[in-house]
Amino acid sequence: MKMCLVPTAGKTGKTKDGKTYAAEIYYSPGIWSPHGACHLKHATAGGGSGSKTDEVLFHELVHALRRSSGKRARVEISGGLVEYTSNEELYAILVSSIYCTDPSNKTGSGLRGGHGGFESLESELAGSFEFFRASTTVYSLVETFCNDNPGFTGALAKVKSTFNPLASYYSDKKKARENSQSSTAVVRDAKGWGKAIWEAVNPFSSRKRMTRWLLLLFALPVALAPLARAEQFVLFDVTFTYTKADADNSTPSKSHYYVKEPVLNTARPRNWTTPVD
Repeated sequence: MKMCLVPTAGKTGKTKDGKTYAAEIYYSPGIWSPHGACHLKHATAGGGSGSKTDEVLFHELVHALRRSSGKRARVEISGGLVEYTSNEELYAILVSSIYCTDPSNKTGSGLRGGHGGFESLESELAGSFEFFRASTTVYSLVETFCNDNPGFTGALAKVKSTFNPLASYYSDKKKARENSQSSTAVVRDAKGWGKAIWEAVNPFSSRKRMTRWLLLLFALPVALAPLARAEQFVLFDVTFTYTKADADNSTPSKSHYYVKEPVLNTARPRNWTTPVD
């Protein structure tokens, strides 16, 4: 059976300087060639953006770079970026889109708008600064990518592609941040979260349909059991000031406020896997 997947798996080893590398790509160019089954399938469904044989391989090479540099840290993303599924897929699609729109690339298929398929990026986001309006989290994600791989992203920023958000980030961070904080980004986040919630609760959704029905089936005995009464408690109630310096220096992630001891309720449950008395 032919599968339209190109996995990049880990393969651990050590270089001479003692650093770990991990990248191994499983790629079959035949099924992604112009007449290959996978290319034909996606070229006729959803626009086929990013589905050409070289673009698919380039996408996986970005994953390989992240693994071999030791910076891969997959985190699911939602909101306005829900179609990208994770930060790592966003990075690979972003870089592949720069490759597709490089003037020297005469066969680029177009800008890809997500990881679930090969749909085209919305026209209102198809600009180097405009892409930051996709979500309020785009700026911080791009910033992390650039901090993780400064040599790679810095070199890409010099490429004269018609779509190059990395170039925009390095040339004018203030403008990039403002676009990521725009009303368009806020609205897209709200719509994305709404879609994610609907996918999670709708048993007729095409995604994980069978899994949801099975979970519902096993949950019925629990739902029909006598209800147990539980007391509520406040985990934390904190009033705090938050400055730009706090956002720039918060760890492990910037722009986060971390609630820690001693402001957490000392009477909170210590074992969350057992019922509260």
